[in-house]
Amino acid sequence: MVRALAILLALLFTMHAAAAAEAGQGWVFRGAAMDEIPPPGVRPCRATWEGETVNTRLVRTRDDRLVLIASWHSWDHTGYPIPGTLSIDQGEPVAVSGYSIGPLYMVRIDDDPLYQAVREARRLHWQLPWGEFTTEIEGLGAAFDAIDACPG
Repeated sequence: MVRALAILLALLFTMHAAAAAEAGQGWVFRGAAMDEIPPPGVRPCRATWEGETVNTRLVRTRDDRLVLIASWHSWDHTGYPIPGTLSIDQGEPVAVSGYSIGPLYMVRIDDDPLYQAVREARRLHWQLPWGEFTTEIEGLGAAFDAIDACPG
């Protein structure tokens, strides 16, 4: 009985991981805790794409808005508001304002046209007070669709 339950749980986890992988190629999905892998049947609440000079993270707010996060391990900035720009697919830079806490620069996307452009983005270019950072990216919209708001 225990072995059958373990096999069933492994199968459910594999199906969940495969669905998450389909949702966004290259995305890593996590739960609310730092390295938590959500249990079977529980949707993740964070997604991360690792880039060469900047990582991209996604979080969904309780009111169903996208928080787009640029991050890098060596960044150590704190403050709000911190102005920046975001260029999508080599388009014109769009002014953004975000929070920065340590290695994270977080921008809530409230503008519907910008939200749609971000969902379809294949290249993000950030201009921040501490430098310029670019990442090639795939499946951003699908990754956002695969996550729920984190509890708490």
